[in-house]
Amino acid sequence: MDIKLLAVDMDGTLLKSKHEIDPLVERRIRESIEKGVRVVLATGRVFPSAKYYAKMLNTKSAIISCNGAYTKEYHSGVVIDRKPIDKDSFKEVLDSLNGFKVSYQMFGNNTYYALEYNETSRKYLDWNKIQKEEDKIDIRIIDDPYELLENDVEVYKILLNHKNIDDSLFEVIRSKIDSIDDIYTVRSMPDSIDIINDKVNKGEGLIRVCEHYGIQLDEVMAIGDHENDLEMIKIAGIGVAMGNAAEDVKKAANYTTLSNIHNGVAAAIERFVL
Repeated sequence: MDIKLLAVDMDGTLLKSKHEIDPLVERRIRESIEKGVRVVLATGRVFPSAKYYAKMLNTKSAIISCNGAYTKEYHSGVVIDRKPIDKDSFKEVLDSLNGFKVSYQMFGNNTYYALEYNETSRKYLDWNKIQKEEDKIDIRIIDDPYELLENDVEVYKILLNHKNIDDSLFEVIRSKIDSIDDIYTVRSMPDSIDIINDKVNKGEGLIRVCEHYGIQLDEVMAIGDHENDLEMIKIAGIGVAMGNAAEDVKKAANYTTLSNIHNGVAAAIERFVL
């Protein structure tokens, strides 16, 4: 069956180490779009960060952001699905993280919240320097995260970075967070976990997108490299693991392509789409 939709992870898949898209990969994606294939970026990133690359590629399709918590067409503004963290669960997560005295960041659909300026917030500040005003990430440093609850702010993801936490303590924290009702944790990068609604993952996001466009899952190719890509790789007609993917992702995939450094997305498109 012909592929009608291509779901592509970003970091470690579409993007190289300096967050750039190789010209060959861009060319193959554009050729796929010209053939009538929808190209959907599926990422753990916040929506505006993915929107930048979707506009660059001129995908004119949905973006699955925050691991499926917020799915929207960037060009039309149509929100296909949104599943923020439940308020009671959000409070429990805050209580737990604050009890462990660890640093974390929170994300709305286009807003980044942190309790202090840190490496991540500085990256977003640098990001905003190259963006048009309408594409910038709203960066807010706040004193009290519980204010988000009081003000009914929808939070789609909480990011807990692993870099400055002992491995054994990190696993204790993750286990504690996983035990909270309606909460799910997943790695989108080797050094961090995303804390999200337990009804959220990229696979569920992909299902909503396919329903929106009237496309069957067996007409989909999904490509990724990390734990948060597993669900969409498993349900797609063709699930592709990058050459640099984690071993469990490779085991779940139908096919393993080249690494992101060696333009694995382009190679997979050449094999299955064009």
